[in-house]
Amino acid sequence: MKKFRVTLIVILTLTVLFSFAACTGAPEETTSPIDIASFFVKTKKTAEEVEYHVTEEGTIEIVAYTDSSSRTEVTIPDEIDGHPVTAINNFSLFNTDTLKKITIGKNVKEIGDWALTNNKSMQEFVVSPENEYYVAVDGVLFTKDKKILVCYPTAKNINVDRYGQTTDTTTYAIPEGTERIENRAFYRCGYLTDVTLPASLKEIGEMSFHRCEKMNNVVFPEGFGSIAKDAFTYCYGLTDIVFPTTLKSIGTYAFSFCENVKHIKFLGGKDNVTLADKWQPTRDGQTIKDLVIE
Repeated sequence: MKKFRVTLIVILTLTVLFSFAACTGAPEETTSPIDIASFFVKTKKTAEEVEYHVTEEGTIEIVAYTDSSSRTEVTIPDEIDGHPVTAINNFSLFNTDTLKKITIGKNVKEIGDWALTNNKSMQEFVVSPENEYYVAVDGVLFTKDKKILVCYPTAKNINVDRYGQTTDTTTYAIPEGTERIENRAFYRCGYLTDVTLPASLKEIGEMSFHRCEKMNNVVFPEGFGSIAKDAFTYCYGLTDIVFPTTLKSIGTYAFSFCENVKHIKFLGGKDNVTLADKWQPTRDGQTIKDLVIE
């Protein structure tokens, strides 16, 4: 029986950053050290194996999830013991094997970048209609104004066996009106083959499509402006990339290990784009000799 315990949070934080980032160097520094003893004392658990803290402000923050390797649904309630649940912290509901559905209560207003990533069997998010900050659109998590795609369920429309294996693939058209794809929104969605970007899209965040290994070429719309670091790392399905005239910047390691890319074209000219060091596609970390960039 597999358990993700609070005692491993610090180790997991460093492990994930080192293991899944595409050679980006040291992990991000924390702003302050974690007081382990204090963490243990104030940690409590719901009947659904969700662990939480009561903050000094009297609100609840979700901090961890004890995975029984059998539970398929979990609910983040509106309140716990009269305290509103307002935050889902980094690494609190991630790396689960069996969760298929996460329901988010009406008071949640903060969700960490790493809070919901790499849940192998996730099919859908459900959000309370009373929540003023988030909404689920066909099972996908967005901000309430639907301008930011927060998290795509890793196995949406996919049948995953108890070993986490599948032969299925799926496609997804991001709704028009979406302006940003949040950091790690499609993290390890290895079953996606085609993702349609809307004309409204402006930004793609860090590690947004990290290890979407089957994803084919995407079409960046005119008006699109920036790609953050590690955004498309390990996207082996990419072969040709065309950037619109409006592109302004590409971050470090944005296309690392996209080893099958043969051709990149900047419609607005490469000199008009701010390119971070090592942004370009690589093969085993090395320059792709036959890659044409124009």
